[in-house]
Amino acid sequence: MQRKTRLFITAAILFAKLSFAQDSRVQYFIDRLKDNSKNQVLTRLSLYDSIQKLDSAQQLQLVRKIEDAVKSSSAKMKTRVLAMKARILFYLPSGTFHEDTTQTPLMKQVLYEAYKLDEPYMIAEYSRWYGEMLN
Repeated sequence: MQRKTRLFITAAILFAKLSFAQDSRVQYFIDRLKDNSKNQVLTRLSLYDSIQKLDSAQQLQLVRKIEDAVKSSSAKMKTRVLAMKARILFYLPSGTFHEDTTQTPLMKQVLYEAYKLDEPYMIAEYSRWYGEMLN
């Protein structure tokens, strides 16, 4: 009986540590997306570069967790996360999630949202990404 209890406690501790590690990684990416400084484009560029180092499954999992974490956030934050999702999904290998053409309209929607929010940095950044997707 003691062995089962020890095993259960050890498993619970490992699960808690792994869950916290995932949450801290998600929070790190959310904090980077919240950057409103003059260097926000560079901050997000480094964010995307670090996400690109993950494998496809980890990228998809991270995007879903970030989307869930910002459901009750501001329109600006939701737009930034949607843009990140569109860009990440666009650059995944073909057949991993959707075809590339499904992400271009998503980025167009993000660009319209940036115009509504009147955010010049977001407009410039998302216009460039939208242009990349159209090519």
